[in-house]
Amino acid sequence: MTFLFVGQCSIRKGVPLLLEAWRAADLKQARLCLVGHWSVAEAKKKELPSHCAWIGPVSSGQLHSIYRKADVFVFPTNFEGRALVVCEALASGLPVLTTRASGVDDVVDATCGQIVPRENLEALVEGLRWFDRNRHRLPEMSRAARMNAERCTWDTYRRRITEAVAPFV
Repeated sequence: MTFLFVGQCSIRKGVPLLLEAWRAADLKQARLCLVGHWSVAEAKKKELPSHCAWIGPVSSGQLHSIYRKADVFVFPTNFEGRALVVCEALASGLPVLTTRASGVDDVVDATCGQIVPRENLEALVEGLRWFDRNRHRLPEMSRAARMNAERCTWDTYRRRITEAVAPFV
């Protein structure tokens, strides 16, 4: 089973916490793949936990191939406007483990993933373990992820922004 993170490997995106959670979860039959620019202390890259690999930045074509080989997308960000990478993962059929700070709580629900509090190590560890224990649910969650991704359109986004600011205009 492959957990995938895509984005800038940074504190803002929650990568140090993810690495700590990965160690604590101790998933023997799973691996974590980090894709993107490394913006954390160099020592962290040299001390990656077992069953964890950093790939670095890749082309969009390579990224699509990586999405297809993964089983779960994990994105424990501390702040986003709207994490389009999560929508890409959903469109690729990946169930998602993320935080409310990802800005995608309108498309990630229990049918296709989990949302945990940001900067919460215990919740992130339990989320990783939940997916590991519930591998049998991944095909069903993958179908739901694709369906939910269809709601990630610019029209839907504009409508929601308009609704959100309407009371203040």
